[in-house]
Amino acid sequence: DAVLLALFRRALLHELGCKDEEEAGFAGVARLIQRLHRTSRDAEHVQERGTRVLNALLPPWFAKAFGAFLSVLPPWFAARHATASSVLFLNWLVGPSEVMNAPEDLLPDDRSSVPPNTAAAVAGQATQAAGYRQGVLVKRCRVLEETKCASVCLNVCQVPTQRFFTEDIGLPMTMSPDFDTFECKFVFGRAPPAPADSDAFTSPCFKQCDAALKSARQCDVKPYDFNRVKEMSAEEGLTY
Repeated sequence: DAVLLALFRRALLHELGCKDEEEAGFAGVARLIQRLHRTSRDAEHVQERGTRVLNALLPPWFAKAFGAFLSVLPPWFAARHATASSVLFLNWLVGPSEVMNAPEDLLPDDRSSVPPNTAAAVAGQATQAAGYRQGVLVKRCRVLEETKCASVCLNVCQVPTQRFFTEDIGLPMTMSPDFDTFECKFVFGRAPPAPADSDAFTSPCFKQCDAALKSARQCDVKPYDFNRVKEMSAEEGLTY
């Protein structure tokens, strides 16, 4: 975990083009993520920067090779493989997570019944409902909790990650953060909605937002309204 966190920190510093003057550990990484967000021109710019940071953590050939591997597998098996891999490899960044069935409001695009395992698949037994073990529940996202900003969550993390899996790897993937509880749900096999059609991008910022706490009021800024988020932060004297 320490090695991966150090690589992530290095990628953030490279993208920012600055020296490392932040505190050690994850708290310092969170400050760098906030700086990446605050120094970007707009939502599209910060999404591009987040994508570059994500790609810097992996070998250049990884996405194409992993996508080719998954493409020869049945879609349900590919989704479960990605789910298990996410739980195994992402805890260092987002915190504890577990495999789950896709919730009713986030079912995969293919609603067909699926086999519970490979043996059942060979026997032609599709006895489980669509979405069986195709989801990940992040119990309390460290990035969201530390940065306390829904716009950071959506523009630095959610959009780049969804695009990476859906476009680069070729496996549709949707993320659904909860700004009140810090939970986040991933579902593989479900194409992400366009920002304009996503509830997450038009909902108010979560209750623990720094700006809301500082002014003792609920923030009415929409997470996707990047410029207004920056303006409100400046009004409240929040700098990173």
